[in-house]
Amino acid sequence: MSDRCAGFTLIETLVALVIFAAVFAALTANLSGGSRGLRLAQMDQRALMLAKTKLAAAGVEGRLEDGQQELGDEDGFSWRVNVQRAANTEDSKDRQLKAFWVLVDVSWQDGTLRRIRTTELKGLKLSAAP
Repeated sequence: MSDRCAGFTLIETLVALVIFAAVFAALTANLSGGSRGLRLAQMDQRALMLAKTKLAAAGVEGRLEDGQQELGDEDGFSWRVNVQRAANTEDSKDRQLKAFWVLVDVSWQDGTLRRIRTTELKGLKLSAAP
């Protein structure tokens, strides 16, 4: 065998390098997309837990009132609680409980794309009539 056929040619080496670079780029894109998805899921979970906490706390420390609003910021999340009287509850002296819709809206900014993301929970709460 002659010395010319003993190794790889420059073309073969370049083709192998291009194939390696394409596979590496595809794997890197998939891994970074998965990492971003995981980070978004974690932020969604934190926002949902904050919304659940605020919904559970509504009406515990004080009475619920129609039109009541509460605003706040916590760990990069901003939240708003709105209280509205349920439509089918009338003011009458014989009623012991009043029903209120409590809407909790939590928003935060997505770090990668700088988009505002929101999550919302709504629940029906009962409050003792005065």
